[in-house]
Amino acid sequence: MTTRSYVRARLLVLLAVLGCVLAAGAFGYRYGERVAASSLQESEGHKLDLYVDSLRGELARYAFLPAVIAQNRDVISLMKQPVKDRASISAVNDYLDHVNKAAQATASYLIDRTGRTIVASNWQEKNSFVGMDFSYRPYFKSANAGSNGHFFGIGAAGAEPGYYFSTPIRDGREIVGISAVKINLDSLHDFWLRSDERLLVLDGNGIAFLSTVPEWRYKALRPLSARARKELVDTRQYNEDGIMKTIGFTEIRSLTADAMLIESAKSEGGHVDPKVRELYLAQTRLVPGTDWSVMVLSSVVPIVTSARTAAAASALAVLFITSLIVVFYQRRRAHVHARASRQALELAKLSLEDQVVSRTQDLVDANALLTAQVQERLRAEQALKSATDGLVQAAKLATLGQMSAGVTHELNQPLAALRTLTDNAIKMMDRGLHADARSNLVAITQLVMRMAKITGQLRKFARKSPAGAEPVAVGSVVNDALFLLEQRIRQDGVMVRRMGNADTLAICDANRLEQVLINLMSNAIDAMETAEGADQQKVLTIAVDRNREHVLISVRDTGTGITPEVQARLYEPFFSTKRQGAGLGLGLTISLGIVQEFGGSIAARGCAPGAEFIVSLKAA
Repeated sequence: MTTRSYVRARLLVLLAVLGCVLAAGAFGYRYGERVAASSLQESEGHKLDLYVDSLRGELARYAFLPAVIAQNRDVISLMKQPVKDRASISAVNDYLDHVNKAAQATASYLIDRTGRTIVASNWQEKNSFVGMDFSYRPYFKSANAGSNGHFFGIGAAGAEPGYYFSTPIRDGREIVGISAVKINLDSLHDFWLRSDERLLVLDGNGIAFLSTVPEWRYKALRPLSARARKELVDTRQYNEDGIMKTIGFTEIRSLTADAMLIESAKSEGGHVDPKVRELYLAQTRLVPGTDWSVMVLSSVVPIVTSARTAAAASALAVLFITSLIVVFYQRRRAHVHARASRQALELAKLSLEDQVVSRTQDLVDANALLTAQVQERLRAEQALKSATDGLVQAAKLATLGQMSAGVTHELNQPLAALRTLTDNAIKMMDRGLHADARSNLVAITQLVMRMAKITGQLRKFARKSPAGAEPVAVGSVVNDALFLLEQRIRQDGVMVRRMGNADTLAICDANRLEQVLINLMSNAIDAMETAEGADQQKVLTIAVDRNREHVLISVRDTGTGITPEVQARLYEPFFSTKRQGAGLGLGLTISLGIVQEFGGSIAARGCAPGAEFIVSLKAA
């Protein structure tokens, strides 16, 4: 196949695919439009039925009223009299006024056979119906002929629209007058106006006498015939000339017997924009017992959206199927090429296998070497941990050695006191002074307990504890550290100031935290011992504070302070500012390592006077 033939074939295939996509899109659009229109018809049809029922219910509230009035004996007596006396008229006027107010109708009135109103509930109002001629009204003609009448129109008195009910007043079988009632449908109309629906109530001539769009009220769906215009003139239903403007609906196509697509000027917020045209789904329902119909207009935006979605889905489905076909064709071609290449690959297989074996052996050797290096690193880390633990224990013992003089003094005093008290107790027992001897024995017990506390605290401090972390009361650890340093604090004349909450809990090991605090307190006492100015007061301040996530332990002295040069080298091993032989310079290094094991830190800063070390630990 030549290049030109190949291009022509590809172009024909592309055009065929494009044609299939367009056809599927058109079919999907029509199908989606039909389904969406059916769904919208069903949902809006339910609303339309509710509107019809509310209108029927409003009319049914008053339909019985003319018949009730026609049964009243005073009404029948009055309408039978050729000449009506004032007393009878006044009594019936009052009766109609009472009935009208109780029923909340607009007006109730009685008409004689000639069409003239005799009495009315609004006889005292400016626009009273009394004396008016209604012989031209259809509801009068129906009742005068012996049947019930109903009619909607603009009132002759006051030009207020209303719905009229009528029924004949009978004396036996003779019709002596007509009972009529007028009601105002504005309450129902105002209720509909609060909804977002575009709603119309049409009479038998297609005139919208109720509408949620004010501009459509008293306009016709289509031009009226000459007969209809004459009927409007004769009955004076809406105006005197019978010429009604049209709403301006354009029917696009009919969907069902009571649903169609129409085009109209856009209405929004009670305003109509004739320059903008919109499509609506119009549905109608007849109001039983009348020649009226209720029409509701629904936006077709959901229909268009659904149709477009269906069109896009159909087009994408065709594209997807076409893509599958193309992929299948390409894979088949690839399979043919792969089969042709398989023979060439077989020739190179032996050489490639040799290379793989060689490379695999290299990887095995490298992996063995890497495993040995990892094991060596683990052993080194274990040795480093053991050395670190030993160094920590050695630092403890070194600290105990530094405190040995004070501890010896602390034990010698009770021992000397024990000897004296023992001798005295023996002599008192010989003399029979049992009470005094007992007092000496109590003192001996207290001295023994103090010595036991000192040795117990030393044993606890010297114990080699594993590196573990748990919630620890910081105040208790501070108390133990101060107890071990009590002799030196008293001997050097240091005043201890405690601040903060002693019950604060931190995540650490109590024994190792005690070692850190003894180291920091000992350094503080050393710094105050070498400070210039003998008169300067030695104050050791221990503060415990807590924020949202950390516990802060501050050790502050009034000693020599920290220079920037010293602060830069504080944690270097074997670095010390003490006199030669006073220490190895490992205290702060070991303390920092202990605190870092707990996930904490140590910060140092110079103060005026002295220095402050702050241990930060995770709060429990």
